[in-house]
Amino acid sequence: MMAMIPSVVDIPFAFKRLEALLFMCTLHEEMAFVKESFQTLEVACQELRGSRLFLKLLEAVLKTGNRMNDGTFRGGAQAFKLDTLLKLADVKGTDVKTTLLHFVVQEIIRTEGMRAARTIRESQSFSSMEENYRNLELQKVSGLSNELEHLN
Repeated sequence: MMAMIPSVVDIPFAFKRLEALLFMCTLHEEMAFVKESFQTLEVACQELRGSRLFLKLLEAVLKTGNRMNDGTFRGGAQAFKLDTLLKLADVKGTDVKTTLLHFVVQEIIRTEGMRAARTIRESQSFSSMEENYRNLELQKVSGLSNELEHLN
């Protein structure tokens, strides 16, 4: 075995040949990994498209951006780049603690809570709507992580 090593090193482009052999040996594993990754990505995309709460989040971000940019050429936007979502936590309020992300989530909680309360009121009447209102808001918004389980 030791006599073979120097002879392999003397062959021109031996390392390129070894890389090609290694690639050929691991090709099926790599293909299976890539295929599995694409399947996960496809499921995640389907979850995003089917998530009503995620669409509400995107809508709230767009509306908030349009309100902030009202009166400028950016004020009537109909879309935004997805990397804008990463910047929501960077935009701070006047109290320096609240971010634009906090504001957007609070708006979604408010509208989803009103929607849930309206649904319950239509199905049954109850007298203490105000007490249950906040719980309904949080329950609806907390469901987003369940809807998007493949995005972790």
